[in-house]
Amino acid sequence: MREVGVLEARTKFSALLTSIEQGGGDIVITRNGKPVARMVAEGVRRVAGPASADRIRAIRKGAERRGGAVMDLARAVREIRDGED
Repeated sequence: MREVGVLEARTKFSALLTSIEQGGGDIVITRNGKPVARMVAEGVRRVAGPASADRIRAIRKGAERRGGAVMDLARAVREIRDGED
């Protein structure tokens, strides 16, 4: 993963897009050395964050207590993916 500052991202935006299109990987844009944004190729799914993982674990435990209702887990994953918290 490559990191670029805001000024470089602004001046080289087209080249950065080309790099991503050609499989160059994600690009993290930083301001004052701190990450503020990420450029990723279209179609790349984001990995669920820690809060989502905690929610999935809680639903899985509940499903296990009810006899392993897999559909509860599948529904939770869809909700997280679609941003329906």
